[in-house]
Order: sequence, then structure tokens, then C-alpha cells
Amino acid sequence: MNRAFWQPRRLVFWVYAVMVFLGGLVTVLSQVFAGFIAPGAVLPALGGVVVLGPVMVVVLALVQGPDRPPATARWAGLVWGGLAAVSVASVANEVLGSVVIKISGRAHAVDWSAAWVAPTSEETVKLAGIVAVACIAREHIRRPADGLGLGMAVGLGFQLVENLSYCLLAASEAPNSDAGAAVEVLVARSAAGLASHWVFSGFAGFGVGYVLTRAGRSAAHRWLVAGGMFALAYAAHWFWNSPLLWFETVLDGFLGIAVKTAVILAAFAVVVGWADRLSWRWFAANLAGEHPDVITPEELAAMRTRRSRRRAKLGARRQRAFIALARARHDSPAPEADPVVAQRRWAVAGLRPTPVHG
Repeated sequence: MNRAFWQPRRLVFWVYAVMVFLGGLVTVLSQVFAGFIAPGAVLPALGGVVVLGPVMVVVLALVQGPDRPPATARWAGLVWGGLAAVSVASVANEVLGSVVIKISGRAHAVDWSAAWVAPTSEETVKLAGIVAVACIAREHIRRPADGLGLGMAVGLGFQLVENLSYCLLAASEAPNSDAGAAVEVLVARSAAGLASHWVFSGFAGFGVGYVLTRAGRSAAHRWLVAGGMFALAYAAHWFWNSPLLWFETVLDGFLGIAVKTAVILAAFAVVVGWADRLSWRWFAANLAGEHPDVITPEELAAMRTRRSRRRAKLGARRQRAFIALARARHDSPAPEADPVVAQRRWAVAGLRPTPVHG
């Protein structure tokens, strides 16, 4: 690991490590036990994770663009979501499920328990991981978009391992075919994964990033935004799990899923757009004083939106180089005398025919 996440002098690093170790132990043992009960489901369940995982990583990369948190921080978030969060949430779900039954009665809980229990436990424990990783890699969380990316990684880890768990559980309870039950659940959950945990935790991660990076705003404003983002994550998860738009027929059921997916993704698109606008302001503020040989006014303006970048034909390498320079300037107390900034500046210049002057 690089210095983005390897921070052994920070207590939260060791809290994270212990939680991941214990959670991972519980998660692995439970999956192994389920695999012994339904051995025929192991291969399709693992195969589904192996196939879906890279696909979702590509989706997340497309959402974030070239401006992403450090890879080690994203991997740390993925690991928290898949190991620590899943194991803690599974225990909490059992406890909260019993509470819902006692409060509302079994008849109500049959339809509504998942809507209240899962968001309460799962969004909370995923948020804890987002906060932990953000605090460990604090110097690398510079904008709300970094928190958004970290949140999506935590949610994806949770989503993949939860899919595996549900496949093995369904197979263990199936009276006929282990593999058939696992494939059926895998297909259903993969189709529903377009607006699932990676989106919910993306909302919460944006809020964490907003609190940590928007120093120009009052503490009350930042915490209000963070609270609103967590509420949005909770509401989206509640809406997804609720019996609203449930229908009797298969065709109408798919229609209900499509409507829920569209609503949640529309809200997510708004948040991603907000993150992009804040990133642009941060980017422009850090590179406004650069010489035109490094970044021209036209290139600076083209970095404003994803569409304008495509129109200006700014390749991913040049975009990453510009962003790396902006990060170096942001992190340096004296950027004009900083050798790291100079190195990043020359890296930008190396991608164009005109050298940097002065």
C-alpha cells in the first residue's frame, strides 16, 4: 500500500484493520458453511461475483471519470463493504427484525420489515467504513467527489458479497437444484444492482466528502448537507426495499423495479452533477494561475464538464495529468517552489508539443 492508506500511527487505521479481520473471518466461515450445505451453488455464485465485479468496477469508473480517490483508499472501502459491513449488518438485521415484529406485528413486518431494517443497519455500518477510510486517507480526500467515489467502493463491496450470500442461502433452502436456485437469485440481484448499494453509499460518501472538504462553508451547513445525504441514502434504500410498486405478475414486477431504478438513478445523477460542479470550481481555483503553456484558458474551460472534455478531445491521460497538477498545487504550501508541482507541470507539458516556459 502507498501512503494514501498505510497510516499505522492513526488509531482509526487499527480499528479498521481489526474490524475487517474479524468481519472477514465471520463472513468467510459463513460462506464456507453455506457452501458445504449447497455445494452445487458455489461455482455459479462465485462465477457471478467474478463476472459482475469487474463490470461494476467499470461502471463506477465511468461515473467518476479520470478524477478518482487513490486506488488503495478505494480498495480499502471495497474490503470494508465486503467483509466488515456485511458481517456486522447480518447480525444487526436479525436483532432489528425482531424489534420490528414486536413493535408492528408479524403481519406488517412481512411486507415492511426489509424496508426499515436493512437501511437502518446496512447504511449505518457502511457509513462507518466510509468515515474510517476517509479519516485514514484524510490528505487524499480533497473534494466531495472523493467521498462519492469512496462511498461507491464501499457499497460495491457490500453488494458483491451480499449477492454471494443470498445465492448460497437460496441454494441451501432449495428443495431441488442448488445451482438452479443460485443462478435464479444471481440473475435477479444482478439485474437489480443498477441502483443498489453502490448508489446508496455514494450518497452517504458525498456527504462525508462535503463535511471534510468544504472548509469555506460553516460547520452547520456542512453537517446539514451530510445529514441530508445520509437521509437520501436511507430513503433510497427504504424505497427500494419497500413493497411500494410491488405487483402480482412478473411483467408488472419488472415494471416496478424499472420505475424504482429510474427514480433512484435520477437522484444519483443530480448528486454526481453537483459533485462535478464542485470539482470544477476546485480545479479552476488551483490551476487558474498556471502558464498557458501548461494549460491554456481553452483547456481549463474544457475541463468544466464531461461533455466539454469530449468536445475538446482531451484524452484521459491529459485529464489525469491536469488533475494530478491541481492536486499537487492544492497540497503544497508553496507550489511555485515545490519540486513535486514542477514534476507534475512537466508531466503535463510532456503530453503536448509545446514545452513549458519559465
